[in-house]
Formats: sequence, structure tokens, C-alpha cells
Amino acid sequence: MQHSFPAFVRRAFSVVFCLVFGSTLPANASFHLMQIEQVIGGVNGDTTAQAVQLRTRTSGQIFVSEARLVAYDAAGTHPIIIKDFTTDVSNGTSGAHILVASANFAQYTSAPLSPDFTMANLIPASYLAAGRLTFEDDFGTILWSLSFGGSGYTGSTTGSTTNDADGNFGPSVSGALPSSGTKALRFQGASSAASTNNAADYALTSDAAVFTRNDGQSATVTAPTTPSLTVNDPVAVYEGNVGGTNQIKFNIRLSSASSQIVKVNFRTADGTAIADSDYENKSGTLTFNAGETSKLVSVNLIGDNTPELNEPFFLDLKTPVNATVADSRGVAYIRNDDGPQIFIDDATPVFEGNSGTTAQTFTVRLSAASTDTVKVDWATSNNTANGTDYTAASGSLTFLPGAPLSQTITVQIKGDITVEPTETYRVKLAHPAFATLGDSVAIGYIRNDDKTSATSRAANEPSQ
Repeated sequence: MQHSFPAFVRRAFSVVFCLVFGSTLPANASFHLMQIEQVIGGVNGDTTAQAVQLRTRTSGQIFVSEARLVAYDAAGTHPIIIKDFTTDVSNGTSGAHILVASANFAQYTSAPLSPDFTMANLIPASYLAAGRLTFEDDFGTILWSLSFGGSGYTGSTTGSTTNDADGNFGPSVSGALPSSGTKALRFQGASSAASTNNAADYALTSDAAVFTRNDGQSATVTAPTTPSLTVNDPVAVYEGNVGGTNQIKFNIRLSSASSQIVKVNFRTADGTAIADSDYENKSGTLTFNAGETSKLVSVNLIGDNTPELNEPFFLDLKTPVNATVADSRGVAYIRNDDGPQIFIDDATPVFEGNSGTTAQTFTVRLSAASTDTVKVDWATSNNTANGTDYTAASGSLTFLPGAPLSQTITVQIKGDITVEPTETYRVKLAHPAFATLGDSVAIGYIRNDDKTSATSRAANEPSQ
């Protein structure tokens, strides 16, 4: 069974132990000669990330278990114990540091830096504009005082003469404790220096503060880069028939993992697709916990049996917390899957010819008549043939109700006298309206009709 003894008992036990067993305490071994060297009330606006760095004025100041850190409000009242030390430190060299920090502070340092002591309570955010921070013994004797907020602080600035010749640490530092960036309020004197007065002794660090713990390990305070949110344009999905359960999924991503909770509101918005007719309206808030980078929003589609256009709708991101929005709108297309199918047939192979152009024809046909006007886009694309072999082209076809169910596409093939293998290109259909795609890609074959020089010579030589 462990027993917890008062600080003065632990101190007396250490002295007796050294006397009985022949060991000696370091010269001036105590905890009294200590500076509040550096304080930060928050990082990048996060007031849950706080740190107080103490520094020993001489060697042997290791028995901090007899001390505590206390914060006071602007009137010097309502004390909050930031840390009541219950253990000592091992490094008692002159100028050694002791780091007291909040649990969230390490996430804002350039390298992981766990403190020597974790704060039991934060310096209240309402105390940061004007207040007082003291290093005291367990009996309430103020050994070092740091007051801030200029005339906004109206409480006491006095303490013992241990670290200030007249026992008055005032006047106060003119500004608030820093909390909006990465700078700290730092004592400007040497490690052995006593206090003159807070206004003269303290200034903001010129750059991001560097904090050091008792074992000498240091890290720089960093403001993490604010991640950005984007929403993708998902793959088009067929609507399905009445009673169907098809979904479109939007992927919302953070550009990088955050150590903070990130939130963003989302809401669907109509394009030509109409909420609660073509898709189910949806809204809400996404929450990214620390380390998460991706979330899905699934939107249910409302199926039907009516031929129609492919229709878009949107997902919008708004009101981010702890992030920015780089791409605020995702576009989704609901693909029609009703009406006749559209097919394109491979063209009959043609010889290229030696010059000029030769027409190659593709047939596009509907599987059945429609009472709607059916449209489809088309375009050529290279395979082994390229722009030196045929003239690239694109366009659209329109099938009116009652009109023939087939139409043609003509592509011009370029002639040449170069010996080459049979080459191919494609014609592809896309974006059907009031119909669906059946076979949407056709191949055009260009046959070589040129001969090698040896073949030509053989053909021209007289027979023996």
C-alpha cells in the first residue's frame, strides 16, 4: 500500500537519507530560486494548447514537489491551481528547464515533446487578456510572479524577496498572454537573473517559441497547416426502375490529416435533376476526427420507367470548422436507363488510296422506335491510325419520332503511297438523350494498298 506524504515530510526525509547514508545534497538544494521563464496561452487560437517553462537560477533546484503554479484573474482573485507538483526533477544544473504543458500542447510542436508535468487545469481563457501567474510554495509564498494585461490587471504584484529585491514584480507586462500564433512571452534576463519588474523583464519571442524540458530535449511551436476540403464528381449511376435502390456516393476529402476535429456542413442542390423526384434530398454535418481524411455521402436515387435525359444534381459544402474549402461543389449525373438502345456498327474496311480521300461509313441505329426525340454525340479517336491516316471528326445525331431508325456517320480516309499495315481507329458514342447505349464503340479498318519497291520492280521487269 502506497502512502502520500506532505511535501515538507518528503523534503525532510531526503535530508535525513543523505545524512544517514553519507550522501550530500547539491549546494543550495531547494526549489525557491526559480524563474517563470516562458509562457504561451494558446497556439494558433487553440487555448487548450498551453505551456509554462520554468528555469532554475542556480544548481540544485530540484525539489519542486514542494511548489505549485497558480493562475489568477484580472483582479488578482479566483486562483486556479495549474499544477501542484507531487514529484521532483532529476536535472538540477543551473539554468535547467522544467516544462509544464497541457495535454494538447505536444500536437503543436515540431517534434513530439511530452512535458515534465501535465497541467491539471488550463489557464482559463478569460484570464489570458489580463491576469497573473505565480510560482509558489505549498504554503502560498509567492516566489515568482508574472502579471500581464497592463492596466487591465488590477490585482497584487507582490511576492517574496527570494527572486525580486523589493518583492514587487510589477508593473505588469502591457499585453495579454499570447495565444493566437506560435510566439511566447519570455523572460529576457540571464538564467541566474532575479526579477526587476515584469514590464521590463518580459517580451514576445521574435519567432516561434522553442520549449525545453528537464532532460534538455527541445521542440519549436508550430502552427499546423490548415487542411482543405474537396468533394469529388462521382461516377454517373443509372437511375434504376421504380422501387430501385441505386445510390450515388460523393467522396469528401481532407488534403491532409488534422490533429483537430474538422467539421463541414453539406446539402444537395438541384441541377436538371429534381430533389424528391429524381433523388432524395439530403443534408447534414460531416465530422472528421483527428487523423481521418475521407468521408462518404450516399444519396439515394428515385428510379422510374420514363425515358429522359441524363440529369445532374449537386452536393455543396459549407461552413467548415478547422479547415478551408478548396472545392465546394460536386456534380453527379443520373444516367437514364429507359427507352430504346443505340448501337453503332463497325464500318466496312476500305483501301486508303494513293491520294485524296476515301469515305468510310458507320451505321448508327435504334433498337426500337421512340415517341421522344433521341440524340447521341459521337467522336473519332486514334488507335493504330492517327491524323495522318484519317480526318478526325465529331458531331451529334438526332432521331425524330417516326423517322428512320438508322443514320450514318462518314469519316474521310487520307490516301498515301507509304507501305504500312492495316490500321484502325474508333468512333465512339456518348451522352444519349431519351435512350441508352448498347454497343457504343465501332472500329474503322484502313487497308494498305501500297507495295514495297522490290515488289514494284518485280512487276515492271520483263519476263524471261
